[in-house]
Amino acid sequence: LCLGLDVTVDPALVPPTRVQPQITRGKEPNMMLKHVQKWHDSLRTKYDDRLLALGTDMDGRSRLVCRFIRPQKPPDHIDPAEAFAIERAARYVSLIPFLQDSQMFQDIEDLWCTDQEFLDIQCGDWEEHCILLCNYFNYIDRFRREQVSGYSSTDIQSYCVICDLVPEGEAVVVLRKDRQTGHCEFWHA
Repeated sequence: LCLGLDVTVDPALVPPTRVQPQITRGKEPNMMLKHVQKWHDSLRTKYDDRLLALGTDMDGRSRLVCRFIRPQKPPDHIDPAEAFAIERAARYVSLIPFLQDSQMFQDIEDLWCTDQEFLDIQCGDWEEHCILLCNYFNYIDRFRREQVSGYSSTDIQSYCVICDLVPEGEAVVVLRKDRQTGHCEFWHA
């Protein structure tokens, strides 16, 4: 049984526009910030205007978004060797309350927290949930590849992607991709 469904909203919902954060000196060298700005400007006109390379950290400084992505061991109650470790990690992250940056911090449009800052604050928005989940997934997949029999030939990598969700609008979700087969799945924390 296959069911296709198209839904329209009247009046049409207008997605919010993403405001590119101002580049502020701090964590990244000036040469890197200039190069990123030049790269960003050249691609923004050709592709999607939602391209994002820099985020503002807790100290109000520009930081490359890719620096937030790194494999991180999940809490002890999640065993990476267990068959349902991915699902347990997703469940754990989904239990952390969702709160927009502007609701937590006045005068801040978009804030990017490290995993530890997110866990210390105990709430966050799309980016924080996505980054933590992506980091847990990458740790579990690497652990399985290196230490669990039957997984050594797998090559699964997780990424954070900006996409449009219905009805939420723009969000950041985890894309898990099997680099051998090309199979992809999206995870929404």
